[in-house]
Amino acid sequence: KKAFGFQACFRIKKSDDFTAVFLENKRISDQAMILYGIKNNLPITRIGLAVGRRIGGAVLRNRYKRLLREAFRTVRGDMPVGLDLVVVPKKKFHATVPSYTKSLKSLSKQISIKMQRSTNSKSSSVE
Repeated sequence: KKAFGFQACFRIKKSDDFTAVFLENKRISDQAMILYGIKNNLPITRIGLAVGRRIGGAVLRNRYKRLLREAFRTVRGDMPVGLDLVVVPKKKFHATVPSYTKSLKSLSKQISIKMQRSTNSKSSSVE
């Protein structure tokens, strides 16, 4: 297998996994996308794509998904590990791989910090 491939183990495929990420309601956004996240207790970060019909027809939705998969594939090594992330692209944004790469890198780090803060505050409030 290629080191920078996009194997099945890096994808969120099950409906329950998507639901868990959305129910956690930890999200962060920029001009390109909304990123939802949850810890997955795995040594890898997985990604799911939620590209709805409001983006456009099937051809356009598939283009967004291809661009997002390619961006994730190239930036995966620079992202925090142990997360399940669901990406919802924004419609008005001019989608390119470099812009998605930049957004994924920065938003994944921000959401990881956000999740660490919330787990630290929960553990300190219990004591």
